Amino acid sequence: MLEVWHLAPWHQRRKRGGVALPFCDKPRLLAEHTKCLRELDSCMAKLARMLPTFAQALWSAAACSLALPQEAAPIRFLDASQSNLPPRDSVPRNSMDIEAADLDKDGDLDLVVAQEFLANLVLRNVGAGRFEVWDLLPSLDAFLAKSGAPGHDSEDIAVADFNGDGLLDIVFVSEDDVKLGRKDVHEFYRGAAGGKMERVLGLLPDSEANAIAYADWNRDGHVDLLLAGAGQDRLLTNDGKGAFKDETQARLPREAATTQDAEFFDADGDLDLDLVLAFEGGHALWIQQDGIFHDRTKAALPAPEFVEARKVAAVDIDRDGDLDLYFSHVGWMGRVPQDRLYKNDGKGQFTDATTECLGAESGTTADARFADFDGDGDLDLVRVNLGPLEILTNDGQGRFTDVTKAALPEAISGPGLGVEIADFDRDGALDLYVGYLAGPKKDPGAFDRLLLGVKPK
Repeated sequence: MLEVWHLAPWHQRRKRGGVALPFCDKPRLLAEHTKCLRELDSCMAKLARMLPTFAQALWSAAACSLALPQEAAPIRFLDASQSNLPPRDSVPRNSMDIEAADLDKDGDLDLVVAQEFLANLVLRNVGAGRFEVWDLLPSLDAFLAKSGAPGHDSEDIAVADFNGDGLLDIVFVSEDDVKLGRKDVHEFYRGAAGGKMERVLGLLPDSEANAIAYADWNRDGHVDLLLAGAGQDRLLTNDGKGAFKDETQARLPREAATTQDAEFFDADGDLDLDLVLAFEGGHALWIQQDGIFHDRTKAALPAPEFVEARKVAAVDIDRDGDLDLYFSHVGWMGRVPQDRLYKNDGKGQFTDATTECLGAESGTTADARFADFDGDGDLDLVRVNLGPLEILTNDGQGRFTDVTKAALPEAISGPGLGVEIADFDRDGALDLYVGYLAGPKKDPGAFDRLLLGVKPK
């Protein structure tokens, strides 16, 4: 199995298509009183600012050039939902998105789960991948009572240290709250002393958001935000203290689409971050040049059919050192459900490799994430549908084969909307937390699942 030294602990990494990638803080030198050390500090600071932008390329290059051919181990998961999760009727079951982070700094990964029109959920990992409900977030009862709904229409999550105090913060973005006439519709929680979270109002503009992307796009050492949803997406640049300046007008293309997902990634190998977006009506690619994002969709991406893209993942599926794109599609309202896989030529030009690498499928894919489940050095695929959960292996060239029946103890199906991949029980095998949407009728078969990976002997 390929092992890569990571540059930061789990809680400092940001997912990109299911692969955890490192952020790196500016090195703090012990002495700065001499001219020599000041110069060294300046050089190291420049390097630290560059690391987040090419971390994805480092990961891909390492997988391509350092991994020796290895035989793939069988992929197997055990369903630990009943034994390791709180009783299903004791927690909200409208899960939209999941993020893993070590919130209590005990060395294992906790879970933050966004809920649609219910209170958002935090689960503490008490060890060995066993989770309990954690009353980490302050109550919103008084705030929500004004509109009569039991929770925000939470859609997506960001977890990072936005103000540089060494504590993780949490952001939930909501979609339909603005339609209810609410204010401060997005929930921003700042990490506080004593392992608590405090809600901060007024930091984010009210908007109809389906997704939040976060990264240090301008390489100043601070984590910035993109709020994406109906109408113009918003670029919010961090001032270094956890406040944000809206730089949409100056830096983003004008657009009026409905964005379902967005990710920062380096499309063209120039060591700065670009943007890929999943629209209800297609796809978009915005390339950054000198701090301005330019729409290069028509020139760089294949023309999509009549599609609705729900998620996008930027991953190196063929180990050639650049990041390819996987778009998850749904077949609602007559749209083409076929997911799309686009290969990158290394310079930000993409070709459609769906037929060659993925094959025909007609599922309603709500999320797709990638990780090396079988230890052979390439990225495999877990696909969450409004239907069966699917596991596919990669042959090393980016061609995928369905191994669901062998990998899962039994068929798992339901209205799945999101998945998080991590080693929750710290046994060396990757695990899955899959989120399901029970809906207003509280579908009894829709509940979140914890699938623990079985490490090969």
